[in-house]
Amino acid sequence: MNPVLEIPDFCDTAAEEVLRKTLTTKCPWHPLRVARWGLACAGKMGLSRKDRELVYLAGFFHDLGKAAVGREVLLKPGPLTADEWERIKEHPVQGAGVLASAGWPPEVVRAVRHHHEDYRGSGYPDGLRGEEIPLFAKILRVADAYDAMTSKRPYKKPYSHRRAVFELVNGAGREFDPEVVKTFLEVLRLSDSLYHRCGPKTAEAYLKSFLA
Repeated sequence: MNPVLEIPDFCDTAAEEVLRKTLTTKCPWHPLRVARWGLACAGKMGLSRKDRELVYLAGFFHDLGKAAVGREVLLKPGPLTADEWERIKEHPVQGAGVLASAGWPPEVVRAVRHHHEDYRGSGYPDGLRGEEIPLFAKILRVADAYDAMTSKRPYKKPYSHRRAVFELVNGAGREFDPEVVKTFLEVLRLSDSLYHRCGPKTAEAYLKSFLA
């Protein structure tokens, strides 16, 4: 594991270069956190090491397509126009296209393309629902939503942990896969407990342990 950019050891040279470019532009912390939360959730669900690694990579790259959207839209402090919102909604397809062109694993490509699909079919880009949505994408949907809600953005204040958990529970079965939400909340509870009992480094080590 690269100690600065947290590049997994299983990445080949080409993968590492793409990760470096991704993590050193704009803010790297959101993809890092989504990768960690997704990894821990996948591990708690009993996925194999290979699948956990793929979820971790997909977490890094889930917003890769936003590079084509433009900072003026991504960092806009006010409400988005209808046209700007449509540009934002193109990022899963854009990111998946880049990864597919580079020969990345199809599981990663599908997870990136479908990480904004909703459980009841109202998401984007393809309106998949339920079991049509790849598992890795359903994991990232929850991890991404939690981190987005609890992060400060130019256009909103962060939600509290309690409010974010309420939104996940409220959205289970509608936006989010209920089983993924259940597992993710277990990860959150243990991570939060470790954070308060043993400090942030211990909580961080717990999330990383699923790569071991």
